[in-house]
Amino acid sequence: IVTALGLHPYFISEHHISKYHEQLKILDPLLKQCPSNVVAIGETGLDFFDRAITPQQIKIQTELFIGHVELACRHQLPLIIHSRKSHDQILKVLRRYKPEYGGIIHAFSGSEQQALEYIKLGFTLGFGGGITYPRATKTRHLATTLPINSIVLETDAPDMPLNGYQGKRNEPERVKLVAECLAELRGISLMEVAEATSQNCRKLFRL
Repeated sequence: IVTALGLHPYFISEHHISKYHEQLKILDPLLKQCPSNVVAIGETGLDFFDRAITPQQIKIQTELFIGHVELACRHQLPLIIHSRKSHDQILKVLRRYKPEYGGIIHAFSGSEQQALEYIKLGFTLGFGGGITYPRATKTRHLATTLPINSIVLETDAPDMPLNGYQGKRNEPERVKLVAECLAELRGISLMEVAEATSQNCRKLFRL
């Protein structure tokens, strides 16, 4: 088992405005103490999905995210990035700081242009249960046409259930079903998908 450490933007209400810089200072030595099994920083990122989000919450999220990117640069680690309604803002930060070791854009569902921008910056795109839904035409198209060396598989268990498992707890073992779906979409074998995406993970996390 390997781990990633980070302050998730979904729980921004728990990061008190006067203390989030202190929380980042706690994260820094933790990354130093566990060099062998901490392989990434995250999840971090920006979540602007809530329409009631305030400018102050956006500011705190952005500063926290920038702090994680700076830690990734300092510790030479990849990032695991969560993005909802915020790809353009995340890309702006990444272009500014240019983290050398890239990372994963978790559960990618952005545009083709955004996908190519992430790849250009050295990031890999995570595809999970979303591609198993026939109605997810944009995401399925990207999973089919983007270079396979820029794709990793995920489940986000216990969340984001696959098609046919709605309302049920998601499980990590269902990553095989995601792989089978990707193989069918791309017209290649399951083994080719498994080997390519596993190698992408090993390379990214230096396993």
